[in-house]
Amino acid sequence: MIGLLLALVAIFLAIASYMLWIYFQRQAEAVTYEQVLSRPSEELQALRARESEWLSTYGVVDKEKGLYRTPIDEGMKRFLQEANARRSAGQPQVVVPAAAPAPAAAEGEATEAAGENAPAEAQAK
Repeated sequence: MIGLLLALVAIFLAIASYMLWIYFQRQAEAVTYEQVLSRPSEELQALRARESEWLSTYGVVDKEKGLYRTPIDEGMKRFLQEANARRSAGQPQVVVPAAAPAPAAAEGEATEAAGENAPAEAQAK
């Protein structure tokens, strides 16, 4: 009888110890998040602002080659319009992979080839 009681107490202590360990792990993660991860970084905010501006405004990428950027929302709309036009005309949707970076000796040729593969909306503007 005493052996059974000791076994139950040992099982209870093991379960209680495990539950306490889980509780303290979660508390440690919460403290780490509060003290380290939740603080806003000025560098990260500046980066996100630049990226947001880049994705939501018009701009010149390369004036000599006639490459311009358009807002991402407009680019997606134009892509869908062109894709629907191709589909209704019976033409397949063709995705041209980006050109791999070329060695420094053939860099001029690679940039010219990249201009040919640029999105239609960048070349159209």
